[in-house]
Amino acid sequence: MFYHAFRVVFPILPCLMLLNAMSVPGPVSAAVTSAKATPGKAVHRPRKAVPAPPAAIGAQLTATPSITDVGDQVTLTLTATHFTPRSSVTVRFLSSHHGFSGPMPWDPRCNCFRLAIFLAKRSHSLELSRVSAVITAGKAATAVYTTFQIRGLTPNGLAYVAGGTPIFSAWVGDPNPVATEFQHYCVWARTADALGVSGLTVKLSVHFAQHTENWTAGVTGPSGVLCVRRSIGHPQVGRGVRVDAYAGNLHAQTSFTPVG
Repeated sequence: MFYHAFRVVFPILPCLMLLNAMSVPGPVSAAVTSAKATPGKAVHRPRKAVPAPPAAIGAQLTATPSITDVGDQVTLTLTATHFTPRSSVTVRFLSSHHGFSGPMPWDPRCNCFRLAIFLAKRSHSLELSRVSAVITAGKAATAVYTTFQIRGLTPNGLAYVAGGTPIFSAWVGDPNPVATEFQHYCVWARTADALGVSGLTVKLSVHFAQHTENWTAGVTGPSGVLCVRRSIGHPQVGRGVRVDAYAGNLHAQTSFTPVG
């Protein structure tokens, strides 16, 4: 009897083993089976992060006037082709004797951010101030920069200091004088924003065809201008006369041509 039972069970074992091997899925086939087992259910994929828009496009920061005297106001203006809605601006500037940090308000008259800042009166030479404005909109931020110069007072506080290297120019009253005419020789020493530089000793050299005349013309006044008159004598008609003006290491040149 045992023999017969063994003969019945033994042929069934390979079938059971094969059935078990086919019915137990591995890790890969399990995932496939699971996905197929829920038809119509979407498979979610991770979304890519969308970068935030910039706080401003085409932003530009300006400071006017470019040379600001102490006791006056400098106006900072921030423009852009596009500001992101609800953006805000913080502005800062710093020089050797002046500084500021604070919010920059919106000005609907120009569709821009604008702020006027008063500069306290202090004695110092012309100095450079660096300005930065940071535009913030949500997590986005944009920074822009500019510079301007601040002119302080003289040590006694009675006048403004000269603004940087003076600009020196010269001219004559008559470009075509006649013989024995008294020619006007003029010079102007000034700063970049037309503030006169006084106290400069001016020397002139007038180069005629036959000879050269050299003399000290005088000292520039509060406006930075100095004019003197002098006869041209009897120069050669039609020959250009070069005029060189000197004030320390400054040099300017002009000319005239005598006529008959």
